[in-house]
Amino acid sequence: MLWVFFLLGVPGFCYGQDADSRKLVLFTGTGITSRPGDAQMSMHFGLGVENVPSVKFGKIPGGFLFELLYAGPAQEFSSYIIARPILPRITDPDSGSAMVSANYVVAFKPPNSERFMTFFTAGYTRIIKTGNALNFGSGIDYVCSNNPVGIRFEVRNYQGILGAKESDLSFRVGLVIY
Repeated sequence: MLWVFFLLGVPGFCYGQDADSRKLVLFTGTGITSRPGDAQMSMHFGLGVENVPSVKFGKIPGGFLFELLYAGPAQEFSSYIIARPILPRITDPDSGSAMVSANYVVAFKPPNSERFMTFFTAGYTRIIKTGNALNFGSGIDYVCSNNPVGIRFEVRNYQGILGAKESDLSFRVGLVIY
């Protein structure tokens, strides 16, 4: 219920994004991790650094995004949180994978909107335990007034390549710091 009030209250304190500045993004989310013969709910958390200048629709902008993240089975996260309030042990063999991503990002401000910025991203990801992946996704950013922070909502897919059979589809919410 608290999330509903948070999501309804945020837009009133937001204005157009300073899209041309560098950003630090802290994010968390949930998703589905699938491997041959197996699929399970997963949790994701991490951080990203980006520099993405926005342009009007019709022009091709360019920017970069680098991310470090961790994705693991949701049941591992919940068992650790209930048993003891600490993060899961990343060294557990079954608790997930660390990932490093380098992406190209395209960002647009929708016409007549100073409140939102949409973005599309695609790039390379190294999944530490299983191999290589391509990733792609899209999302929307807000910026909150009187503070150099914003909120990000995005969908991202990591698809294993070159031997890695893993696929991670995630829905993420992030805090953007300008």
